[in-house]
Amino acid sequence: MKRLAREVWRQTFRAGIAIVGGVVVVAGIAMLVLPGPGLLSIAAGLTLLAIEFEAARELRDHLASWVRARVLRTDAKARRR
Repeated sequence: MKRLAREVWRQTFRAGIAIVGGVVVVAGIAMLVLPGPGLLSIAAGLTLLAIEFEAARELRDHLASWVRARVLRTDAKARRR
């Protein structure tokens, strides 16, 4: 019985993470055209999803490397001026 309860809890937790993370990502996408911190919300949602899902972890890492590259490029342009 404990094993079944543990599995039900795990699946409930996983579903909760998926729902909350998905809502935060969708809200972030909406904030790209509406006022608000869109990219920050998308990153936060992907971080939540990365707790349970490997694909979200990879997408989060890809987004982080893209942001780092943009920051370095902008910093290099600012130093040239």
